[in-house]
Amino acid sequence: MLVAALGALALLTLGQLLLAVLTRGRRNGVRITLLVVSVLEIPVLLIAQELLATPRRYAVLVQAVLMVTAVVLMVLPESNAWFRRRTPSTPQSL
Repeated sequence: MLVAALGALALLTLGQLLLAVLTRGRRNGVRITLLVVSVLEIPVLLIAQELLATPRRYAVLVQAVLMVTAVVLMVLPESNAWFRRRTPSTPQSL
């Protein structure tokens, strides 16, 4: 059970890293996919946290909290506006 949970966690994390890199292209489909994968990873993190020894348990719990924070940030109106813009904003001149 522990090996399966850690394997699923590692696979999901690698997928998230790839999606995070693709997010720089401001594609909304990538954001939605990243959101779904993140929501699916939260229960896996909580299961893995129960199976690990105490020092590693806290690291996985911190990762779960960070994942929940990322999910919340991905659905804010500011992130919607960022994904709508296709070119990075230029700084205003003084």
